[in-house]
Amino acid sequence: MRTISHVSQGPKKDFKIKTMNAREVLKTYFGYDSFKKGQDEIIEAILSGRDVLAIMPTGAGKSICYQVPALIMPGITIVISPLLVLRGRPPVGVPR
Repeated sequence: MRTISHVSQGPKKDFKIKTMNAREVLKTYFGYDSFKKGQDEIIEAILSGRDVLAIMPTGAGKSICYQVPALIMPGITIVISPLLVLRGRPPVGVPR
């Protein structure tokens, strides 16, 4: 069980990650120097508030396209990904 010692009423204005740009987040948290082809345009569209549908092949870096904006934008991000089910490996506790 995880214990929370302090719960704030919203994001702090001095919260470091909120002042970082997408490339800084990419380098700091994922260790990459640059985005793969198309990732930067998708992330910029998300950060500008546009609805985005990105269809990319396996290995093109779809996860980064929602993880980077989730770290930059205020609030909570919920991602629903069917990947495990599509790969034939249901999540633990889900019958086949």
